[in-house]
Amino acid sequence: MIVIFIHHSCIEVVEHFRDALPNWQELVDLVKTNGLILVNTQIYHPELKHDEDERKFERWWYKNDPTHVGIYCDKTLALLEVKFGLERLYFDNIKTIIWRKRS
Repeated sequence: MIVIFIHHSCIEVVEHFRDALPNWQELVDLVKTNGLILVNTQIYHPELKHDEDERKFERWWYKNDPTHVGIYCDKTLALLEVKFGLERLYFDNIKTIIWRKRS
């Protein structure tokens, strides 16, 4: 038996979703069950303190790009997984996430 996985990749795209839930729904609907969704977007880690500068987030270049209307953190990724039936296969904890669509 040959198994073909239909997958979609979004490289630096999801942070530009202006209407996130419908946009995510549209993306997930394009993928067959057991297909893969690969996303690259810079993940924000509010729990990590890289330095003592309290204004680091305000200066963060990624957030300050005016075309970036959504910023994702691990908690948001977990909520997307529950809402859309996604199984996290890989996350580099920086910007690359691979999900399998479970249903």
